[in-house]
Amino acid sequence: YSNEHRAEISATVTWVAGNHTIKAGANWDRHEDLLATLYGGAGTSTNNEIGDFLADYYHAVDGLGPPAPTYYVDTYAGFSQTFGPPGFFITTNDFAGFANDEWRVFPRLTLTAGVRYEYERVPRAFLINPQLPQPANYPDYRNNIAPRAGLAWDIFGNGNTIVRAGFGVFYGRIANGTLHSALTSSGSPQTQRTYRYSYSTEPGAPQFPGIFFNAPTGAEQGSKPSAYYFAKNYQAPESMQGDFTIEQKVGWNTAISLTYLTSQGRELPNFIDTNIDNATI
Repeated sequence: YSNEHRAEISATVTWVAGNHTIKAGANWDRHEDLLATLYGGAGTSTNNEIGDFLADYYHAVDGLGPPAPTYYVDTYAGFSQTFGPPGFFITTNDFAGFANDEWRVFPRLTLTAGVRYEYERVPRAFLINPQLPQPANYPDYRNNIAPRAGLAWDIFGNGNTIVRAGFGVFYGRIANGTLHSALTSSGSPQTQRTYRYSYSTEPGAPQFPGIFFNAPTGAEQGSKPSAYYFAKNYQAPESMQGDFTIEQKVGWNTAISLTYLTSQGRELPNFIDTNIDNATI
């Protein structure tokens, strides 16, 4: 589960100077998350068929079938168990500032221009894996400058035909779930590590319904634990959005509008298995 505490402070000022309305502001947003996520600490086994599960269950509970391991082999199709701390405490700080000018050029035309800056400060890696340096990568991007512009034009000055257009750049933040995976799944012995077995006869796999009381070691530890990390050139997700609208009044308190929307995403998060040789795909 997640126990989240949040504190936020923001301030905005507005200054009217002639036909300009200027706004500026700043925001600080602090997230404190206690993430208790020791999933599978009691072990999890899976079966492909209900009959396989019943065979394993009644053999373990009532001793039905030939004695193991001479004649009977568990039929489960997978087993996993996680060891490590029950949870982690993660704190992030988001800083933002903006300035915007709304300029009434003529009674029929208003232009808007502005810029926003955002920065998310995240914790540095605290569970270093001595066998894998990549989990120490720190996503410290500081180039999130987001310009915006727009206009509203009353073409004939009678309020019947209006053109509106706008364009802006927007940035997303690192989701705390993604941050949690990168910080706490480094493969370090001090973090949460999940040991997996694809079949019951794999070396070290427990006999159903047995589980481990200590983390397996050596050749009996099954599949190696996964390690997650940020790319060195990680950037915040970016979206460029624009719109163009024509609105026409047709009488009877009715208006018809036609809108064109565009959106382009860049630097969108992606998860890549670096163990796969791309040449073989």
